[in-house]
Amino acid sequence: MKLWTIALKNIKVRSVRMAFTMLGVLIGAATAVTLFTITATIERDLEEQFQQRGATIVIFPKREGFSISYGGITTGEKVSSGEQLIDQEIVGNLAQREQVITTAPKLVAAVNGTEANQMLGVGIDLVSELELKPNWKIDSGVSNLQSGELLLGFQLKEQLGVEVGQLVTVEAEKFKVVGVLEETGTEEDRLAYFQLEDLQQLTQNLGKISLIEVMVPWERGPELLREFEDIHAGIETALVQDATQGRAELLQRFGQFASGLTAVVMSIGAMIMGTSILASVRERTGEIGVLRAMGYRKIHIAKIIFFEATIISILAGFGGFLAGLGISAVAVPLVTGITGATHINPIVGFWTIILTMAVGLMASVYPAMRATQLDPVEALRHI
Repeated sequence: MKLWTIALKNIKVRSVRMAFTMLGVLIGAATAVTLFTITATIERDLEEQFQQRGATIVIFPKREGFSISYGGITTGEKVSSGEQLIDQEIVGNLAQREQVITTAPKLVAAVNGTEANQMLGVGIDLVSELELKPNWKIDSGVSNLQSGELLLGFQLKEQLGVEVGQLVTVEAEKFKVVGVLEETGTEEDRLAYFQLEDLQQLTQNLGKISLIEVMVPWERGPELLREFEDIHAGIETALVQDATQGRAELLQRFGQFASGLTAVVMSIGAMIMGTSILASVRERTGEIGVLRAMGYRKIHIAKIIFFEATIISILAGFGGFLAGLGISAVAVPLVTGITGATHINPIVGFWTIILTMAVGLMASVYPAMRATQLDPVEALRHI
């Protein structure tokens, strides 16, 4: 009789015990597949976002005596005098570069609004800004700012108590509110957005800007960051960390957590399998004695135990893979909020079975050693 046939027969005879043994490893495999599928789906979604949005590089003056902050970048104290600003012509030089997708120049300045209330104004090119920030939503649907028009952040609009279509006085000039930026939960909610040329005139900084946000291909970000620093001696550059990059870092931590959790669950499954196989060996002491009496050597007894563990592990791995896919189909939309097809990699099934086989073989080493150490004569007394 072949050894694997004996192992298969033993599994059939003790089907309930072996099912319990398989369950522990199956749960571990299902956990690993579920966590991997969630991670892979988020990674694919982030990669698509990175490819669509690219990387954002901010170019701004050297930091000396700064006090006004916008988007995490501090602008000059004496904006009205033209100090610590950069020439707008740099934008044209950047736009000619093949790697540049979008350039969004900005002038940031504190201006006096209605009733002498000071507000932070940002001069922008709204078309470029919307390309750079697709998450921006404007209630009126306006997509460009004309001279004399103003866009307000949500909180600033509430503070001023104005509505779309009304006029706001800024530095003794009248501006028409043409839209309100939907609440973002950031400092953008407290800003007033002007056409770039309008704010340059208000602050007497024609041809000057505070900073430039440049969108480039994601994979070229770090390389272009260094190149842009050589454009002008008086500028610095920084790679902007947005919410998408924050999610990438969070995903990395989740991946580490998932690996640790998988290791713990698989270790528990291995202990359950080892304990169950060891109990099975003790129950079959007489049977092992008969096999030894028939001429089976210690190596043959060990192989039978290993064959049993391998069969159980393969079944557990296959079942865990299918269960993991089923759980993932439900868990991915709930955990990630990503709708659509779940990322399924068939290679995961292969490696899941390999992992469960490795766990099964390691768990069966000690029971196999105990089985080979049984004295044949003593074992026969248990019949």
